[in-house]
Amino acid sequence: MNAANWVPILISSFALALSIYEIWNQYAKPARLRWERPLMYSLGEIGSQDGSAREAMVVPLTIYNAGACLGTVNDVGLRVARKGDVPGEAYFQASMIGQNPSHLRVCDVERNSTPMRPILIQGHQAELAVVLFERRSRKPLSWCSGEYLVEIYSLNSSGGWCCQTSFEFTLKGQEGSHTANIPRWTKEAILNRDAFCDSAPTSTPTG
Repeated sequence: MNAANWVPILISSFALALSIYEIWNQYAKPARLRWERPLMYSLGEIGSQDGSAREAMVVPLTIYNAGACLGTVNDVGLRVARKGDVPGEAYFQASMIGQNPSHLRVCDVERNSTPMRPILIQGHQAELAVVLFERRSRKPLSWCSGEYLVEIYSLNSSGGWCCQTSFEFTLKGQEGSHTANIPRWTKEAILNRDAFCDSAPTSTPTG
């Protein structure tokens, strides 16, 4: 068989392989979750059963499933660390999911929420979950002026916790959980927005 006879066979084989891949990618590809870096957050306090107030944090999480199968996030937690000369850290556990994505303040999410449940992400889709985290650890950390790092962890199927994404924020002067209760931009979001305003875009619209 000469080379000319192999061309149709190769083209047909390539088309068949491509079709099989497209079917696998569309219907059988395992879930593959991608966590976007949060753009906003808010701090506050929620009441506890003993009548005391507990520090809380609201973070809207955007998770994209690049696979075809259903993706599941069983649980979520935060590690918050203050950077600089007065370090400290605390751990927060997800306790509620807001029912309205436009509500980002701690008090609003607390009033319009459901208990924390697994977050389900359909294949090739993104899910936005506004999660309220309450402080669970007793490690020393007070909301004073400074730079903070927030690491977001998820619980995997084997029972281990994995860091999925992170962001930073800054408290200035006497800001604390009360004054920071309004939704705030993260440090990364502020830097990106400033960069856009400081330099004129060079690309032209397409289409």
